[in-house]
Amino acid sequence: VRCVQETGIQPIKGKYAHKNDYITLAKNGCMLFEFIPYQRDKENQSILNWQSKESYALNLSHIGELLTIDTQMLKSQAFKKVMIYQQKLKSQEKKLTIGKEQPNQDSVEFLLQTTVASQVTTHNISVSFGDFIVIQELCKFTLPHIIGWQALLSPKLAEEDANTAVSYTHLTLPTIYSVQISVVAVSLKKKNT
Repeated sequence: VRCVQETGIQPIKGKYAHKNDYITLAKNGCMLFEFIPYQRDKENQSILNWQSKESYALNLSHIGELLTIDTQMLKSQAFKKVMIYQQKLKSQEKKLTIGKEQPNQDSVEFLLQTTVASQVTTHNISVSFGDFIVIQELCKFTLPHIIGWQALLSPKLAEEDANTAVSYTHLTLPTIYSVQISVVAVSLKKKNT
């Protein structure tokens, strides 16, 4: 099946809290990767299929794995796949792997695999090397916000954040830091195991 996929990457900053007489980082942030496929509606128009959206909240360790991928090594024929994310819940397992399907391939593959009740759904998303470098640079640029270092320059930011009673999931950086990538040839496979 050939379709179009939207890929969104959004940093979520760390959360501060009051502790005794000082303000501390209560929770590190993350990079939220969202993959949303398009589908055809009744008028044969492409619309986003929100029910099939896959979300991956990459913590500091996952971001570190992504940043350690050397783009020159990635272009070489010797590069293998690297799993940067794995989450196991009661009846669901999610994996995010980065690599190349073919040794001479000129793009990077994001392999998303979800297993629910022994049924495996796989999404294979290709992005150009340039898009992959943009993803890495976005992670590097926002890392200080994710771990709370931006407050070193302005402690007032940490104090304002600690005094705000907003849900952690809605504390995002300005949209200027978000990336949206449209992917054109995505293969979808379903198989039972």
